[in-house]
Amino acid sequence: MEVLPLRGAISLYDKACVRCHGPGGSFYGSDLGKGKTDAQLRKMVWEMCVAQGGLTVSQREVDAMTAYHRSIMKHEPFVEITAVTPTGISGEATPATKLQLEIAGRNIPITLTENRWSATLDTTKPVAITASWSEKSIRLPVKLGTFTQQQP
Repeated sequence: MEVLPLRGAISLYDKACVRCHGPGGSFYGSDLGKGKTDAQLRKMVWEMCVAQGGLTVSQREVDAMTAYHRSIMKHEPFVEITAVTPTGISGEATPATKLQLEIAGRNIPITLTENRWSATLDTTKPVAITASWSEKSIRLPVKLGTFTQQQP
């Protein structure tokens, strides 16, 4: 069964936030999130999405946007899975991230175009995505709606 794709955090950011905060948060500076708890950062992101960004966002989207901001703060790659079908998977990632899809112990490179990626696969096999960017790597299990820096 095909599932409708989710709105990705980077796409939402590019739609509503980039004009003030720059591509990939390049206008933020080093004080982004400084001294804020996860709950405070999440509240700030939600308020900015709604008030300044003019977005109507779900809890999951706010969580993903918060994780995207956390990745900017930590200089870590951000990867999100926005669609999974029986024959493919797609999502978003920090531009310039090197992505590999693990299928049955084999690593298959994934092409990233700007911030979008996709791969053809048989989703019945166990898979994970490894993202490397800015000398850091993160491993993400493949499941619709998951993203890096996701809180339990």
